[in-house]
Formats: sequence, structure tokens, C-alpha cells
Amino acid sequence: MKETIRFIHSADLHLDRPFVGLSKLGYNQIEKIKKGAFFALDRLVDLAIKENVHFVVIVGDIFDQASTTVYAEVKFKQALEKLNQKGIHVYVSFGNHDYHQTTEMTFDYLDNVHVFNDQTVSSFTYKSSDGATVELQGFSYEARHVTEDVSRGFSVSQSCDYLVGMLHGSVGTSKEHETYAPFQLDWLRSLNFDYFALGHIHKRQVLSEMPPIVYSGNIQGGSKKETGEKGCYFVEMADTGTTFTFQPLQSIRFETKEVDGTSIHTVDDLIYTLRNILAEQLKHVVLAIEIYQPTDSLISLYHTQGFMDVIQLLNEGNNAQAYIIDLSVAQPPVTLHQHDPFFQTLTQQFKEESDGAYADELFQHHRARRFLDEPTKDELTLASTDAFHYLYYQLIGGNDDED
Repeated sequence: MKETIRFIHSADLHLDRPFVGLSKLGYNQIEKIKKGAFFALDRLVDLAIKENVHFVVIVGDIFDQASTTVYAEVKFKQALEKLNQKGIHVYVSFGNHDYHQTTEMTFDYLDNVHVFNDQTVSSFTYKSSDGATVELQGFSYEARHVTEDVSRGFSVSQSCDYLVGMLHGSVGTSKEHETYAPFQLDWLRSLNFDYFALGHIHKRQVLSEMPPIVYSGNIQGGSKKETGEKGCYFVEMADTGTTFTFQPLQSIRFETKEVDGTSIHTVDDLIYTLRNILAEQLKHVVLAIEIYQPTDSLISLYHTQGFMDVIQLLNEGNNAQAYIIDLSVAQPPVTLHQHDPFFQTLTQQFKEESDGAYADELFQHHRARRFLDEPTKDELTLASTDAFHYLYYQLIGGNDDED
């Protein structure tokens, strides 16, 4: 009978990630969010020690940038040292964000750390004190863009008790993220590993139960697009099969909420509604709120500085540790002035630019890219629509009478 092996599957730590869209928060709130990934890393280490795991796997994008800061590197190595003191091994691969670390980062004096150093699939063998053996296969990125199917380098081994794969990449048909190291799910299934630990997609997903092929997601949400609990999987491999249980690690949770705006007419109404929403939240929640079916007076307020002032005042005076990071109003389509040649031209111009052509130039800029999360097509369309409504409102001065 084979010994049961316990390990943690984590990925996408994104240490030192530059959080965006925090301008409506206070300094202390911003600092707490920026350090969220480091707090989550501490919780990961505590969990590994508590569960007395044999090893931890980290599947790519440990750091958010190719060149990391000294602070992030030291904090990461301190976490590894804490695991080393408990005899817990760590298997590391680097992904599309931190590919430079494949050659630049060293782990001297950390005998428990094993790094996949190149883009060809290689392996390490873990042997427990009771003699059970685990072969771990994986690879690291050597460039930001890896377009070939590296997964074809994984192979079945008969010389170990358990097989674990580590793959930072995307299913060939995935449209949620940029496609890196694309793989075919049927191929991974055919290998029949005891567990395939995936990274790159920030939303946790179980692609296959048997054999287990799993995205753990990131350990800490980084924007309003990454909602809900974030963390890792606690995995147990035994004669009877493999079980895996999600374990939350996040220190800050991003959430979205829709609010009926039919009864919001004044600033006082808005403040009252938002205060009640904040009071209902658990601690350490950051909210993106969308108000649907808004009144005309709320739409008018939305296009003024006073709207932003309300958010900042609520965040500054809130002691419940739930904050608003974004507040938007779903506005009805513009129908007035639709026959005016000027507005027809303006409408057409916004439609043509909603494909993100100008945004592409910005996100390809090597400096700007560091501080921005690349938007989806839906987000670009929403931003374009919002900008059109704002410009329309400024031009007509809030007067809906078509003369």
C-alpha cells in the first residue's frame, strides 16, 4: 500500500503587482491592498505547515514583472526559508510574467527549493521518509511569449509511485487570457497523471476530475475583474485516488454588486444606499458597484465631480473595512439629437474606436503596460459607451429638449 502524499498546489502569486484603479481609496487602504499578495503568501506557508504537507508546487508567475524588486524577492525567499525549516520541499516554475527569473534568481542555502530552469519539460523526484516517490514534471518560460505546445514534452513514467505535472499555460481554445504555451485537454487526460497542477488563468477551474487537471487561480485578486475567494488547493494522493480541496488565502476580496437606482434621486439618497451596502459586507471586501435603472437626477449627478466625492467620503469615513473601488451607472441609449449631422458623426466615431485600436498602442507601451490591466473587448466597449455619454451630457448641458 502506497503512502498518502500531501501537497499544496499554488500558482500566480504575482508578488509586487501594481494595483490599478485605487484612486478613490485612502493611503492606508491602498497600502493594505498592495500588500495583499504578500499576506496571502504568508497564509499559504502557514497552511502548508499546519497540514504537514510533503511539498508545495508554485506553477509560474511568482512575480508580476520580469525584473522584480528586492522587497518581493526577499519576502519570497523568507517564505521558502520558513518551509525549509519544517522540511517542506518547494517546486518552482516561472511563467510569462517572471520569465527572466529562470536565469537570474538563485536559491543558495535553500536545499528544499527545486526550480525548473528551462523551457523543455524536465523532472524532479521527491522521496518521502517512508520511501514513497513522486515524479514532478514541469518547465519554465524563457521568453514572455511561448506559443508552442510545450505539454507534448510530458511523458508517463513507471518508475515512481505518483506523477505530478506542472504547466503554466492555457487550453488551446481559451479566450479568457492571452494564449501562452497552449495545450490540448485530451492530451493531458491521456497521460493519466495523478495530478496536473495548472497556472496562468486567474480563475480557479477544474478542467477534469479524473484524472485531476486543475487551475488553482491566483492567491489574491488584483482588480474588480478578479472577484470572489482566491487561494490554493490542498491535494492528497493515495492508493484510492487523488482528492483536492480549495483553501482560500486572500487578504482582500474583490466583489461586484448591482443596485436598483429607481429610488435614488439626490446625493442623500445615494449616500444612504451606499452606506447600507457597505454595512452589509464582511471585512476586507472591495466593491465595484453598478447602479441600473437610474433616475434622470442620478444620471446628472454621475457626470459631475460630486459623484466621485461621495465615494471618497464614504471610503474615508468607513471603519468596517469594506470599500468602494468603482461606482458606475448603467445609462440608457442616447436617442435625442440622433438626426443631427454632428451627433451622427460623433456616434460613428465612437463606434469605430470601440474596438480598442488606440488602447492597443497604450498597452503595448513598455512603461504604461506595467501600470495597467489590459481590458477585455467588453470593457473597451463599456468604456467607449461611458465616454460617449459623458461627452454627450457635457455638450447638451443636461438639457434633454431637442429643439
